[in-house]
Amino acid sequence: MNYLVLSLQKEERKKLQLHLLNENYATWRMCGFAIAVFQVLMLIGNLCSDSVSRKVIYYRWHYILLIAATLVAELLLYVFKRQEQMVTQFYLVMWGYVLALFIWAIGITYVGFASNEDLSTFAYVTITTCAIVLIEPWRIILVLSISTACLGVILFSNPALEADFGTIIQMMSIFALAVVVSIIAYNRRLNRVRLEYEHMDDLEEIRELNVKLQNDAVMDALTGLYNRRYLTAHIDEPLNTGVYPSGLMMIDIDSFKRINDTCGHQMGDECLTLMGNLIRDIMDDHSGYAVRYGGEEFLLFFNRISEYKVIMTAQKLQSILGKTPMKREGHEFFLTVSIGYALAREGMSYTDLIGVADENLYQAKAHGRDMIWPRCSA
Repeated sequence: MNYLVLSLQKEERKKLQLHLLNENYATWRMCGFAIAVFQVLMLIGNLCSDSVSRKVIYYRWHYILLIAATLVAELLLYVFKRQEQMVTQFYLVMWGYVLALFIWAIGITYVGFASNEDLSTFAYVTITTCAIVLIEPWRIILVLSISTACLGVILFSNPALEADFGTIIQMMSIFALAVVVSIIAYNRRLNRVRLEYEHMDDLEEIRELNVKLQNDAVMDALTGLYNRRYLTAHIDEPLNTGVYPSGLMMIDIDSFKRINDTCGHQMGDECLTLMGNLIRDIMDDHSGYAVRYGGEEFLLFFNRISEYKVIMTAQKLQSILGKTPMKREGHEFFLTVSIGYALAREGMSYTDLIGVADENLYQAKAHGRDMIWPRCSA
């Protein structure tokens, strides 16, 4: 795991690992395809040979085994890559394939030397190609060092094999090339993933900012309820009257102008804040939403609520207000509210429902305030 991954939090680390997996998988498919095609071409050339010697058959089986290993690895990596929880299995398969490729390269190089044919270039070019598939350069150096050492032991421990100085230089040059190519490929891949990850974070911040701006645009800052703009955006929608009845409660703080004039606008804001908190608590027990309709007017929309529950909710609000004193310079007073409610009927619109509730609110104020209307339903 690289330094960039270690510096991230757990969730961020998982996202980056998935990005790296996608990058590694794309590289793997390119390399795997190239290896498979090259081996198929070698197999075709082998099959067209008139010779049936042991060496030709040995090469033939080497080609077939590598083609099969590549196809199996491709299938497994595709399956594991689609499952985000199988990252470990993905890399185990990748490492297993690379190990098989190293064994194959050592074997075919050994046969080439045994037949007085220098195939080390061919074998190690394949390893170089596969090295790009790996994740981190230090692992590539480790694996290539071990494989080179194993091949060296095999070659130099057998006096019958001739490994001249040129061949050794050739092998070490290809080894160094593999390391350089892998480091360049890894750094480019990591930088690309880092840029994509940072870009993803920027997009996420933009999305969160847009959500916040959208919420701010439809929320009343003082009460924490929806504002008139939110209602306007939904006013043309059909009422949710699929399950009767649905209802609306219109609430107005009594004598609010006098509170502002005698106690100051700061106290008026405190009254509005209190109303917002109480209404949000009430709506937590119901399905619906609340809107600050005007300066001191509030609309509460209820889904699937009976007239009895509307009245009980209104009485609960009045009762809480009657127990919550507002204090100002050693004096205290209690808020009262007038409430008009309406129940939805088939064919009614938002405008119709608000109109009925508004008329009932007017009646509540006209009959003395601190009242729920219609009274006959109480």
